[in-house]
Amino acid sequence: MSNRSDPAGELAGTADPASAGRALVSRTVSSFSGPRRWRLTVLVLAVIALALVVFPLTSNQYYMHVVDAALVASIIAIPTNLLTGRAGLFSIGNAAFMAIGAWIVVVLANSVGFVASVLLAATVCGAVGVIIGIPSLRLRNFYMVLTTLALQFIVATAFLQYEIETKNPGGFYLPVASIGPVQLADVNAWYVALAVVLVAVYAVTWALFSSRVGRAWLAIREHDVAAAAIGVNITYYKLLAFGVSSFMIGLGGALDAYFVRFVSADTYTLDLAIGYVAMIIIGGLGSLPGSVIGAFVYTLLPVIVENIGGSLPQTGGAGSFIVQNEFYIESAIYGALVLVFLYKQPRGIAGLAKQLTVRRLVGRRAGMLSFDVSALAAKEPAPAKPETGGATR
Repeated sequence: MSNRSDPAGELAGTADPASAGRALVSRTVSSFSGPRRWRLTVLVLAVIALALVVFPLTSNQYYMHVVDAALVASIIAIPTNLLTGRAGLFSIGNAAFMAIGAWIVVVLANSVGFVASVLLAATVCGAVGVIIGIPSLRLRNFYMVLTTLALQFIVATAFLQYEIETKNPGGFYLPVASIGPVQLADVNAWYVALAVVLVAVYAVTWALFSSRVGRAWLAIREHDVAAAAIGVNITYYKLLAFGVSSFMIGLGGALDAYFVRFVSADTYTLDLAIGYVAMIIIGGLGSLPGSVIGAFVYTLLPVIVENIGGSLPQTGGAGSFIVQNEFYIESAIYGALVLVFLYKQPRGIAGLAKQLTVRRLVGRRAGMLSFDVSALAAKEPAPAKPETGGATR
């Protein structure tokens, strides 16, 4: 009986040590995607949960506000990645759905309250997403982007006209959000609420990715004609992707409006939509952890640039240059990150981290294995040489 924990024991009964080594390394890689991967996932989740608990106890109000903004961005980045990264449906209409969600809570906030207005906003966005998804049944890639771009301009124009008609050209203020007797009046209360919503959105999306629905989206992303040939209902799953992602983006847009407590048509621009696309590219297309990583990188980068500029001398040096050109420096860094990840690492930061982890695990096992293979090969008897003398009769 062979012992799986003993590479030399496995190689001993194999005629070809080199092929046995390759097989064992291959099994090491596959084992990482099984129990080893689950253990690593549980460890990462435990660390994240601990960080979420400890952070409010050690941070000030400013950084709490920044992290709250990153949580909102994560809630919106996840469905954006669902649509583009998982289902392969290119869209830059996320800012339009955020605007619709914010618009609806502006209209309903004083009449139905926080929870009802947010849920209604998300539901309306989901319905609009299904309607916008209908052209995706015939259009692809660049033409689908143009369709969602048209939605962006339509919603922005309608929102601006609504501000003019209601004589609020500067925007709208929202009341303090409340869930029953609990008011979300400070960054700490919002931190808890947004963390709960993010966990819920992440869990639902992960369940979809792990189900038949997620596999159908993946097949559509790779080749929709081939997916249809094996029985995938292209119409249903494309519209489902648009509906689910638009619902979640509308939810995030409504929460963002209540969090900031101010809504203006000038906020939901094309730059905002492109920013969310940059988030999922930097974090990793099709990756749930990558969505959160990209959202935090995109949100925290301005703070990092500002702190670096403020810590340097301000009298004619690099510090004053950074402070005066923060926006352009941040834009240049975002663009460079997008180009680097698209060209060198299409799976983003999450894919890079996974690749390095697998290499480290396999490299450690392969190092032990190479020694066993060499030792076993040295013990192999040399093949007998054929005699060169003439045959005797």
